[in-house]
Amino acid sequence: MVDIEEKYLTVYLYHEDTNTWEVLPTIIEEYYNFATIITTHFSHYAIGIPNWQNVDEDVQVFKTGGAYDPKTGVKYASLKLKNITEENLDGSFRLVFSNITDGVKLANATGTTTEGNVYIDVDNIEILSGEFFDPIELGFRIPEKKIIENKNYTIYVPEFLDFDFEVEVLYKKIPQS
Repeated sequence: MVDIEEKYLTVYLYHEDTNTWEVLPTIIEEYYNFATIITTHFSHYAIGIPNWQNVDEDVQVFKTGGAYDPKTGVKYASLKLKNITEENLDGSFRLVFSNITDGVKLANATGTTTEGNVYIDVDNIEILSGEFFDPIELGFRIPEKKIIENKNYTIYVPEFLDFDFEVEVLYKKIPQS
């Protein structure tokens, strides 16, 4: 298997009468490549990981700007997530960034989706109903232009400091062992 996060592997029990899968308490031993469950009968089992679910309707995203660091060419910003559901959200989140202003790059991305969008993973957190999660810090590389160049030094300035992006919030409830 490729790109599987072993720590999230879970064993599922299939219920024929309801056509559903139930998460079973699973102990993962990554070092030994074991997944252990306790069962009292033979049945249909599967091993897998939870899927990412879009929770844009359940989580409000607040963007805040920050300072520009001329030494690194990075403009800092942050995101705050607010749980607007009646239930606590306990698990991992993936923030997928799209429609970032041309030339701007997310410097602290965790990875890239198959569609080419960058994302940041925030693992094992809980956002209580009606509450905010701590700000998630972002760093964006801004395109620069040369304004002065001579034999002693060169000065660059950012082409712009105002930019925009969209964020899709994905959530993965991690089964409890």
